[in-house]
Amino acid sequence: MILIGIDPGIVNIGYCVFDTDVNKIISTGEITATQPDDSDKLVHIYREYQKLLAEHSPDTLIYEAPVFLGRGNNGE
Repeated sequence: MILIGIDPGIVNIGYCVFDTDVNKIISTGEITATQPDDSDKLVHIYREYQKLLAEHSPDTLIYEAPVFLGRGNNGE
């Protein structure tokens, strides 16, 4: 089974592609979204996700819940 794990971020979105059948990491990397306009940033992230999913055809996608720290928020 092919899994893709996503570590979301505001600018850098990390990912890991893992094959559970052979217990091997197939690919790791990050999607960097530095566009100043939020809508352009979202379009860029969407297109990069499409490429990643098309390349690896995962059976499962694991997405870490984002945590924002600072300004009095302790992440809970």
